[in-house]
Amino acid sequence: MGKIVVEVESAIGAPPELTYRLIADDNHHRQFLPEAITNFKTLEGGLGRGTVHSFTLTAGKRVRDYVMRVDEPEPGVITESDEGSSLVTSFTVIQEGSTCRVRIRTEWDGAGGVGGFGRLANDPSPLPSDHYGLRLALALAVVWAGAAVIAVVRLRRNSKAPR
Repeated sequence: MGKIVVEVESAIGAPPELTYRLIADDNHHRQFLPEAITNFKTLEGGLGRGTVHSFTLTAGKRVRDYVMRVDEPEPGVITESDEGSSLVTSFTVIQEGSTCRVRIRTEWDGAGGVGGFGRLANDPSPLPSDHYGLRLALALAVVWAGAAVIAVVRLRRNSKAPR
Protein backbone atom coordinates (compact mmCIF):
# COMPACT_ATOMS: atom_id res chain seq x y z
CA MET A 1 0.00 0.00 0.00
CA GLY A 2 2.99 2.32 0.42
CA LYS A 3 3.04 5.54 2.41
CA ILE A 4 -0.31 6.68 3.74
CA VAL A 5 -0.82 10.38 4.44
CA VAL A 6 -3.83 11.94 6.13
CA GLU A 7 -3.88 15.72 6.43
CA VAL A 8 -6.58 17.97 7.84
CA GLU A 9 -6.63 21.67 8.58
CA SER A 10 -9.08 23.71 10.60
CA ALA A 11 -9.54 27.33 11.65
CA ILE A 12 -9.24 27.77 15.41
CA GLY A 13 -10.86 30.72 17.16
CA ALA A 14 -8.00 31.12 19.63
CA PRO A 15 -4.59 32.80 19.70
CA PRO A 16 -1.78 30.72 18.19
CA GLU A 17 0.32 30.74 21.38
CA LEU A 18 -2.56 29.33 23.44
CA THR A 19 -3.43 26.75 20.79
CA TYR A 20 0.19 25.58 20.60
CA ARG A 21 0.45 25.27 24.40
CA LEU A 22 -2.77 23.22 24.59
CA ILE A 23 -1.50 20.79 21.96
CA ALA A 24 1.97 20.56 23.57
CA ASP A 25 0.68 20.00 27.12
CA ASP A 26 -0.38 16.40 27.79
CA ASN A 27 -2.77 17.53 30.53
CA HIS A 28 -4.78 19.38 27.86
CA HIS A 29 -3.97 17.15 24.88
CA ARG A 30 -5.78 14.23 26.52
CA GLN A 31 -8.99 16.29 26.73
CA PHE A 32 -9.57 16.37 22.97
CA LEU A 33 -8.81 12.74 22.21
CA PRO A 34 -11.62 10.71 20.63
CA GLU A 35 -13.29 7.87 22.53
CA ALA A 36 -11.26 5.37 20.47
CA ILE A 37 -8.17 6.45 22.44
CA THR A 38 -7.99 5.06 25.98
CA ASN A 39 -5.36 4.53 28.66
CA PHE A 40 -3.55 7.78 27.80
CA LYS A 41 -0.52 8.08 30.09
CA THR A 42 2.38 10.50 30.21
CA LEU A 43 5.54 8.43 30.64
CA GLU A 44 8.14 11.21 30.50
CA GLY A 45 7.94 14.99 30.57
CA GLY A 46 4.46 16.20 29.73
CA LEU A 47 5.11 19.50 27.99
CA GLY A 48 6.54 19.62 24.47
CA ARG A 49 9.91 18.25 23.33
CA GLY A 50 11.01 15.11 25.12
CA THR A 51 7.54 14.09 26.25
CA VAL A 52 6.71 10.42 25.84
CA HIS A 53 3.13 9.25 26.17
CA SER A 54 1.31 6.01 25.57
CA PHE A 55 -2.27 5.11 24.75
CA THR A 56 -4.45 2.33 23.40
CA LEU A 57 -6.30 2.75 20.11
CA THR A 58 -9.38 0.67 19.37
CA ALA A 59 -10.32 0.78 15.68
CA GLY A 60 -13.06 -1.65 14.88
CA LYS A 61 -11.89 -5.04 16.09
CA ARG A 62 -8.25 -4.01 16.24
CA VAL A 63 -6.65 -2.82 19.46
CA ARG A 64 -3.10 -1.47 19.45
CA ASP A 65 -0.88 0.20 22.02
CA TYR A 66 1.27 3.16 20.99
CA VAL A 67 4.23 4.88 22.62
CA MET A 68 4.75 8.33 21.10
CA ARG A 69 7.82 10.57 21.44
CA VAL A 70 7.17 14.31 21.09
CA ASP A 71 9.54 16.75 19.40
CA GLU A 72 9.40 20.41 18.38
CA PRO A 73 11.52 20.51 15.20
CA GLU A 74 10.74 24.16 14.39
CA PRO A 75 8.66 27.04 15.79
CA GLY A 76 4.94 26.32 15.57
CA VAL A 77 5.37 22.58 14.87
CA ILE A 78 4.94 19.64 17.24
CA THR A 79 5.61 16.09 16.07
CA GLU A 80 4.71 12.78 17.67
CA SER A 81 6.56 9.68 16.46
CA ASP A 82 5.52 6.14 17.36
CA GLU A 83 8.44 4.24 18.84
CA GLY A 84 7.14 0.96 17.37
CA SER A 85 6.32 1.91 13.78
CA SER A 86 6.85 4.45 11.00
CA LEU A 87 3.87 6.57 12.12
CA VAL A 88 4.54 10.30 12.58
CA THR A 89 1.98 13.03 13.23
CA SER A 90 2.76 16.73 13.00
CA PHE A 91 0.67 19.56 14.40
CA THR A 92 1.41 22.90 12.70
CA VAL A 93 -0.06 26.07 14.19
CA ILE A 94 -0.42 28.78 11.53
CA GLN A 95 -1.06 32.32 12.71
CA GLU A 96 -3.91 34.22 11.01
CA GLY A 97 -4.13 37.64 12.61
CA SER A 98 -5.09 37.18 16.25
CA THR A 99 -6.26 33.58 15.72
CA CYS A 100 -4.82 30.59 13.93
CA ARG A 101 -5.31 27.46 11.87
CA VAL A 102 -4.03 24.02 12.84
CA ARG A 103 -2.79 21.61 10.19
CA ILE A 104 -2.44 18.01 11.29
CA ARG A 105 -0.60 15.52 9.11
CA THR A 106 -0.24 11.84 9.93
CA GLU A 107 1.82 9.52 7.78
CA TRP A 108 2.97 5.94 8.02
CA ASP A 109 3.97 3.01 5.86
CA GLY A 110 0.77 1.05 5.23
CA ALA A 111 0.30 -2.69 4.96
CA GLY A 112 1.19 -4.00 1.54
CA GLY A 113 -1.01 -5.68 -1.01
CA VAL A 114 -4.74 -5.97 -1.40
CA GLY A 115 -5.07 -7.41 2.11
CA GLY A 116 -3.68 -4.22 3.62
CA PHE A 117 -6.32 -2.11 1.88
CA GLY A 118 -9.04 -4.61 2.79
CA ARG A 119 -8.22 -4.33 6.48
CA LEU A 120 -8.49 -0.53 6.24
CA ALA A 121 -11.72 -0.57 4.25
CA ASN A 122 -13.52 -3.08 6.50
CA ASP A 123 -12.76 -1.66 9.94
CA PRO A 124 -15.56 0.57 11.25
CA SER A 125 -14.58 4.14 11.94
CA PRO A 126 -14.08 5.06 15.58
CA LEU A 127 -15.34 8.58 14.83
CA PRO A 128 -18.96 9.58 14.36
CA SER A 129 -19.61 11.50 11.16
CA ASP A 130 -20.57 14.75 12.94
CA HIS A 131 -17.12 15.72 14.24
CA TYR A 132 -16.06 19.04 12.71
CA GLY A 133 -13.72 21.93 13.49
CA LEU A 134 -10.93 21.51 16.00
CA ARG A 135 -12.34 18.33 17.50
CA LEU A 136 -12.37 16.71 14.05
CA ALA A 137 -8.87 17.86 13.25
CA LEU A 138 -7.41 16.78 16.57
CA ALA A 139 -9.34 13.53 16.62
CA LEU A 140 -8.18 12.59 13.13
CA ALA A 141 -4.63 13.35 14.09
CA VAL A 142 -4.62 10.78 16.84
CA VAL A 143 -6.72 8.09 15.20
CA TRP A 144 -3.79 6.41 13.45
CA ALA A 145 -2.91 3.21 11.68
CA GLY A 146 -5.78 3.10 9.24
CA ALA A 147 -8.63 4.47 11.31
CA ALA A 148 -7.89 8.03 10.18
CA VAL A 149 -8.19 7.05 6.53
CA ILE A 150 -11.52 5.37 7.22
CA ALA A 151 -12.81 8.42 9.11
CA VAL A 152 -12.00 10.73 6.20
CA VAL A 153 -13.64 8.39 3.69
CA ARG A 154 -16.77 7.98 5.80
CA LEU A 155 -17.06 11.69 6.55
CA ARG A 156 -16.93 12.48 2.85
CA ARG A 157 -19.52 9.82 2.12
CA ASN A 158 -21.96 11.44 4.56
CA SER A 159 -22.08 14.63 2.42
CA LYS A 160 -22.23 16.88 5.50
CA ALA A 161 -18.45 17.17 5.53
CA PRO A 162 -16.80 19.74 3.27
CA ARG A 163 -15.11 18.23 0.23
